[in-house]
Amino acid sequence: MSVGKAEAHSPDRAASTGFSCVVPCLNAVDEAAIKDHLQHDQFFWLDLTAPSSRDIDALQELFGFHPLALEDAAEFGQRPKLDRYGDYIFLVFYGAQEQSSGEGNLLREVQMFVSGKYLVTLHQEQLPALEEQRSRLQGVVLHSEQFLLYRVFDALTDSFFPLLAEMDDEIDDLETQVLAGPTGEQLQRLFAMKRELVAMRKVVSPQRDLFARSIDEIADAAHVIASLEPKPSRGFEQDEVRTVLPDVFVEKVGDEGFTKHPIGAGPYKFVSFNPGVELVLEAFEGYWRKTP
Repeated sequence: MSVGKAEAHSPDRAASTGFSCVVPCLNAVDEAAIKDHLQHDQFFWLDLTAPSSRDIDALQELFGFHPLALEDAAEFGQRPKLDRYGDYIFLVFYGAQEQSSGEGNLLREVQMFVSGKYLVTLHQEQLPALEEQRSRLQGVVLHSEQFLLYRVFDALTDSFFPLLAEMDDEIDDLETQVLAGPTGEQLQRLFAMKRELVAMRKVVSPQRDLFARSIDEIADAAHVIASLEPKPSRGFEQDEVRTVLPDVFVEKVGDEGFTKHPIGAGPYKFVSFNPGVELVLEAFEGYWRKTP
């Protein structure tokens, strides 16, 4: 994810740094503020903990999210995934909670709606990692919208390390205890840790693969959604016919004009093209070299 300079500054340094992106951070559905940000094209972050059915309905009304995306958002327990919905993406990402918190489930699921206008994050439990980011980023000047995404993903990823450090220390303690005199309680704890590690692996591995495939798309989503929109085709695939496309022609007729009358077939003249079925060419008598 290209985020430029990984920096954030107070507003009084905006002029000297050249940064201009201030991201409002909300932790409740404030309809007036959200409508104002959307109307003025002000990128913002809405972070909701344990969203109620009323909150979900409000998201539908304010953002126009697809019913399937909201259905996923209302039911936690999703696998890491990325779904495209027009001008935004729906993403499921995981963080972790330290064992010292005393809670059974160590994984923390975060559901995200990412667009060029907003970042909406939903999670069932309090997430200190995201709360810290909201507190640190509120009112400061960022390099870009992409930098906010970087900070959120980085905080969630880093949340695994304290948990893994705790588990590593506990494994060392268990090894010492087992050598001194194994007990059934120690064996049960070893089995429990194995289940916890397997559960983490089932999340971390697909999450890693998802990011490897989609990192550029996620970054683009927070800036412009051009990568999610279909682009007009300029000619045929290179392994089918290598075309030469003069820029002046495209500037003159536009993408739509080129789609209707593509050029650049060399000694051949375009007749018709049915994508994936048939390409028909005929000899071009006016070609400057030998006519085929």
